[in-house]
Amino acid sequence: MRAIGVNPWVWTSPVDDAALAELIPRIAGFGFDTVELPVERLGDWDPARTRDLLAAYGLTVAGVCAVTSPGRDLVNASPETVASTAAYLKSCVDHAAAVGAACVGGPVYAAVGRTWHMSAAARTTCYADVRRALRPVADHAGERGVSIGVEALNRYETSVVNTVEQAVEMIDGLPPSVGLMIDTYHMNIEEADPCAALALAGPYIKHVQVSGTNRGTPGRDHFDWPRFLTALAATGYRGPLCIESFTAGNEAIATAAAIWRPLAPSQDALARDGLSFLRVALRGIDVGQEAPDRGPPARSRPAPE
Repeated sequence: MRAIGVNPWVWTSPVDDAALAELIPRIAGFGFDTVELPVERLGDWDPARTRDLLAAYGLTVAGVCAVTSPGRDLVNASPETVASTAAYLKSCVDHAAAVGAACVGGPVYAAVGRTWHMSAAARTTCYADVRRALRPVADHAGERGVSIGVEALNRYETSVVNTVEQAVEMIDGLPPSVGLMIDTYHMNIEEADPCAALALAGPYIKHVQVSGTNRGTPGRDHFDWPRFLTALAATGYRGPLCIESFTAGNEAIATAAAIWRPLAPSQDALARDGLSFLRVALRGIDVGQEAPDRGPPARSRPAPE
């Protein structure tokens, strides 16, 4: 059965050593297989200590989440900002390698909430700038056996990449270590047909985040989960599904994620009920399906200089 994980953001922010010491036993007790670990600030959690803590409770790390807070931008920013952002992303890769995570995922291109109007020509230039700035990070990740999953966000959180099609266009020419991180919340807003978008994303998927259409519990919403999970299995992706949601009880994270009300009776209920729903929904979908040889996705253009 496919591994299912959860992000500690369901309960708190920042995710630091103290938060993990409290939450990891609870997450393991609920029956999760794995976790996502956001790196809000370098130094929040110690990789060696975290690796040992997770091992003690039989959990793995599905992925490390790059957090592009204000000032973390690869495009439309000063050279100093681009350089410091690339250095931060390389540190996220090092964290991932240290805890055994296969992927660093997130909106690695620009700070969340930063938007500006782009013409078609300006978008082409923007994507070329992202590729140029991300290539050293991709090379660093490839050397460490870690992939980069570029996440498309909804239009209210970025104007750079909103759809799978745009994300595929933006990463074209980068090494195969760079792919996509899928997030059902954003897909529900931006994709006319999330399942059709999955078919396009298939060869590039590195990691998958799930939540209800209101950012709450998967299954307590209007999303067509059976069709989506079937389409995901058809892509050949066999990696984990990780619940990413947030709490209205933490002022910083509530403001950042626009969570103005509780999304479940409790945060524990959100995690437990989401896990139970996904376990049942996945029965019979993954079983017996042979994963095709995904191989490295083809790139239609040579890598930019």
